[in-house]
Amino acid sequence: MAFARLEKPCDVVVVGAGWAGLSAAFHLSRRGYRVTVLEKTRKGGGRTYSFEDRQRGEQLDNGEHVLLGLCSHFRYLLREAGLESTVRFQPLLDVPVVSSSGRSSLGSKKLPGSLHLAGSVLRYGPLDPMERIKALLAGLAIQLNGPADSLDGISFAEWLKRHGQSRDAISLFWEAIGTGILNARANEVSASLAIKTFSLLLKQGWKGARLGLFVRPLSEITQEFQSFLKSQGVAFRFESPVNALDIGDSGVVTAMGPDSKASASAAILALPPDQLRRLVDNSALDSMLVLPDFDFSPILNVYLFYDRTVFERDITLLPDDFGAMVFNRTRLLSSSSIGRTTLVVSISAARELRNLPMADLSRMVEKKVRDRLRLPKAESCRSVWQPHATFLATPGSEHLRPDNETNISGLFLAGDWTRTGWPACLEGAVLSGQNAANATISASHGKRLSIPNET
Repeated sequence: MAFARLEKPCDVVVVGAGWAGLSAAFHLSRRGYRVTVLEKTRKGGGRTYSFEDRQRGEQLDNGEHVLLGLCSHFRYLLREAGLESTVRFQPLLDVPVVSSSGRSSLGSKKLPGSLHLAGSVLRYGPLDPMERIKALLAGLAIQLNGPADSLDGISFAEWLKRHGQSRDAISLFWEAIGTGILNARANEVSASLAIKTFSLLLKQGWKGARLGLFVRPLSEITQEFQSFLKSQGVAFRFESPVNALDIGDSGVVTAMGPDSKASASAAILALPPDQLRRLVDNSALDSMLVLPDFDFSPILNVYLFYDRTVFERDITLLPDDFGAMVFNRTRLLSSSSIGRTTLVVSISAARELRNLPMADLSRMVEKKVRDRLRLPKAESCRSVWQPHATFLATPGSEHLRPDNETNISGLFLAGDWTRTGWPACLEGAVLSGQNAANATISASHGKRLSIPNET
């Protein structure tokens, strides 16, 4: 599927300035391609952005995002743009856990392979001794067998039950770890994807399992990365929605919006699947490009505001309370006001909470966190929904995730929902952008891109 390198205003147009599109633009520009990025909003970042809470005078993120040490592709982009300091990595994985059984933790030791987690599992308070041993045995099965595409047809919960995991073990251990990464409960996510994810966590060792916590608002990081791309020759057009595509006889792809259009010898569509489907339908390409019909999984973030210091930890996991992760934004962001505390309660796979009134929801979450962590009542709360936070990787969905190269000459896909081998996350997004750039370059007789696989 080769296409000509035409003398056009740009070689490749990227539709969407989320991290998948930014990654594609980065890798293409590094190889000398002229790239134009079209974005319908006023700023990039896609589903990772910040907004101002005027009442508090703070920059809040629409969702709390975390990296792992094994997220080598995202770390590479930050390093190349001089933005490494925007993420602070733990020396070793260390997640305090507060449950109905008391205080515990999940953490690593500097031991090879999956041994780095073994001691923590054997001391994990929410499970009884036999459940801990069985959890280790299930982890060993994941490590020895590795990912298996044949398991895509069953849920992760079903696989765990086959390997002797109790209801409490699934809820308080496997989901406590996995739900925040997969944005799905064990009974609704593909066993194949879940096992791939846990296999990465185990085999990458203690360096790969470390948490990386953002210390700057997400939009600031995105804007600085966009500025870096501009210095590399990437052109951006914001507030430029693309409503339709035209594939010319000569292979030129034209992206058309209400007030403008951009033509290139190739296009990378870095859009969520629902937005991409509308674009494909509007372009009369639906018979040529078949897209999966994914469901979405929401994430709820509840901000709790205090006018004094109330909490001394960076993060804490509450496995009994929706598997919520509590982030101390005041400690993480150096720009936060002294003498106040802002906590973020992040609840992944929050579909069961979606129909509750917002005010009731905020009060319920605040009370659960207050009671569990023995905090004073928050001065105020603010809930932020991400109804389409990620696609839902249900059993049978892994084989539906499309490749980056389509059967339409000059047209490529990027997004964390494509076939990356990762769940929907920042690492999956930037990996998909690199894969789309690779496919574009290969189609124009170039060479594949690669980066050091560092943790």
